[in-house]
Amino acid sequence: MQRVLGAATGQRRRETGSLQPLPPRRPDNHKLDQNDLEQLRRLIGDKPDLTLGELAEALENKVSVPTVWRATMALGLPLKKRTRYASEQDRPDVKQARANWFGKFADVKVDQLVFLDEFGLRPR
Repeated sequence: MQRVLGAATGQRRRETGSLQPLPPRRPDNHKLDQNDLEQLRRLIGDKPDLTLGELAEALENKVSVPTVWRATMALGLPLKKRTRYASEQDRPDVKQARANWFGKFADVKVDQLVFLDEFGLRPR
């Protein structure tokens, strides 16, 4: 029994000596070059609270927001400022106000507290 080979398969056998399929070749779809990536790094370093949309605009809308996100992930750049608590808590006036508020409830026992679940209420 004779096996019929397609034109591409026959050509591949002549060129490589094998019938194995070629590995997939993906095109280089990188829209951001090294200069753009460095600009992105500088933008985030200078103003870390820029949104992804604002970063895309700063890159003159050369790429979409998801592309900016992938680039920041590839560069290992943080997307958000991460703090354990609000920095306003360090201000002396806020510290005093918090101490006063907690002082009002120092004598309240847990079994005296009432919790209301307002999830099911309709606004009027």
